Amino acid sequence: TWSLAGMATGFVGTFGGLIGCRGALGLGEAGVLPFMSKASATYLPPSEWGLASAAGSLAVTGGSVAAPLLAAVVAPRFGWRLAFMIAGSLGLVWIALCRFTSRTVKPPESPRLGRAESPRVLLTDPRMWRVIAAYPLVMASLMLWLNWTTIFLVQAHRLTQAESTRTDGWLPP
Repeated sequence: TWSLAGMATGFVGTFGGLIGCRGALGLGEAGVLPFMSKASATYLPPSEWGLASAAGSLAVTGGSVAAPLLAAVVAPRFGWRLAFMIAGSLGLVWIALCRFTSRTVKPPESPRLGRAESPRVLLTDPRMWRVIAAYPLVMASLMLWLNWTTIFLVQAHRLTQAESTRTDGWLPP
């Protein structure tokens, strides 16, 4: 969903189409974190779940850093539409690699999660509610930072948006 929505963004011609594609992209992105957790629980022993979570977070952050850099290189030469199409295509390549890998690595025969698989157990755990409450706050802060940086560099230092992205606008907080 994320990859197809990203690619579709390169084809839109209306504001409504743009909103629809970005909404679909957000829905696709929302499924990534639970998927990473489920994949870790399925294929890894509990002692490696933290490392897998960190690797997944690194991949998400790396994509957030790489996307503006890709756009800064591709958009001036070939247009903004191609930047979205390339990013979406890279997501499809990633899916193919994941599917190939998941077929070569067999999950263990016995479930590793045991009692934690019950939704009731998860929903009554106060730690889960802290994570649920913290995530929107962290994401709101990150989005504010990323958007504010570009606006600040454009307004205060008279850079173009492309110059802002190439210089400091892509740096994660």
